[in-house]
Amino acid sequence: MKRYKGLLFDFDYTLADSSAGVAVCINHALANMGFAPVEKSRTDRTIGLSLAETFRELTGIAEDAQVQRLATLFLEKADEVMVDMTVMLSGAVNAIPKLAELGYSMGIVSTKRRRPIIEILQRDNMDRYFTVIVGGGEVHMPKPNPEGVRMALKSMGLTPGTALYVGDSRTDAVTARNGELDFAAVLTGVTEKEAFAGAVVFKNLEELADALG
Repeated sequence: MKRYKGLLFDFDYTLADSSAGVAVCINHALANMGFAPVEKSRTDRTIGLSLAETFRELTGIAEDAQVQRLATLFLEKADEVMVDMTVMLSGAVNAIPKLAELGYSMGIVSTKRRRPIIEILQRDNMDRYFTVIVGGGEVHMPKPNPEGVRMALKSMGLTPGTALYVGDSRTDAVTARNGELDFAAVLTGVTEKEAFAGAVVFKNLEELADALG
């Protein structure tokens, strides 16, 4: 692979699995608004979307006030359970230190809020590897808008041509394209390989680290 100066990662399903917590928080919000619960297989496929997109997808609601109430209920429950219910992916735990040893500067760009990402990384002693974390609360426009990756690159002193964006979803691929970054996909989420036409695809971050090394 091409040698890059920096690597930017999505968080959910790329570095960590928060799907159990997401399912709990979504169904908490739905129950409080009088909606029926949804199966985890459906909530899994919303990971990486903004909360507004998630609840519009699951309920068909278009009214902003209702969507915002659902998002607020989600975040209230997330403050209680999300960190404890999120686990770092084993491939990430093994690959990230190796990539740091190889000299890569690394950051995270996610729709998830910055604070729980930091708490999860600190819990597992992984925070020291990332120089910048851009969460959903730091941007005006969520992915696939490139605002987040551009913020991260600026903070890291990098240009799009010197960085690779790594993610598990089509949203991540479009984000990279919109930000004029190269993209690498990992198959640690719910998106199948066939969805990443034209992209370099790896089974997990350990395979990516081997290629970058």
